[in-house]
Amino acid sequence: MASNISKFSRYSTFTLSVLMGMIFNVGGLFAGRAAVLLNDIYEYIGWVFIIYPLMLTVRGDINGILTGKLGSGLHLGSLKPSFRRNTDRFQHLIILIVIISVYDSILVGIVATLVSTLMGIQCNFFTILAISMTTFIIGSMISLILTFTITFWIFRKNGDPDVYVYPIMSSVNDIIITLVFFSICFLYRPWKTNLHYYLGLPLIVLILSVTTFLIIKHRKNDFIRESVKQALPTLTFTNIIAAGTGSVLTLFREIIRTSPILLVVYPAILSTVGG
Repeated sequence: MASNISKFSRYSTFTLSVLMGMIFNVGGLFAGRAAVLLNDIYEYIGWVFIIYPLMLTVRGDINGILTGKLGSGLHLGSLKPSFRRNTDRFQHLIILIVIISVYDSILVGIVATLVSTLMGIQCNFFTILAISMTTFIIGSMISLILTFTITFWIFRKNGDPDVYVYPIMSSVNDIIITLVFFSICFLYRPWKTNLHYYLGLPLIVLILSVTTFLIIKHRKNDFIRESVKQALPTLTFTNIIAAGTGSVLTLFREIIRTSPILLVVYPAILSTVGG
């Protein structure tokens, strides 16, 4: 009896497992190398090591939600492996990720501000919120495109997205969020300019307005409503836990500055354990 399992599914498990293991470590180390650049920002922004672990953790959680629902939708037939002429669920999934990304950016801003204040670090909530929200929105858009592209390709090859996509995107997202965060910090340069007010404020108003519109328009959609209800408590809890990690990194900031290798391996450890 002929097997329905494709050559991709039959022979790729070991090869892709090894490849993903390399991606976890090399990708994580690349993100860590980029994170060393945050040392330069620390002299101007004392809360940079508090917010960075929050962003990595939350972005990883959102990636888990996206890949899980994307894989399930493809297996159940509620999604098609294509950007064009897809189902309504495809649009609803994008809206869901936008909503929880905005929620997380606000939560990160609040938690980072509270922790910084408790640790005696000078901070400004609006500055943190502007950087957090801009980073999450840009990072989410890039991540969405890459996640959909990789998932659709693997599914069309009869591979299992649930096995391959999350580990790959875990490392990729660490790199994306690190580079975007660093770029936004230097774009706004709150220690030198007021660009985070002139550019950040209109952007925040626009993002919140669009998100509010989407929530009101799709408030009766069962998929979005139930997914948000399930996701928010978990994301809130992991955000609080990540705040502890940020506090530890901040306490050891002088050691990190003299031994940046610690910051290099940090994202790699997260990617390997998480994957």
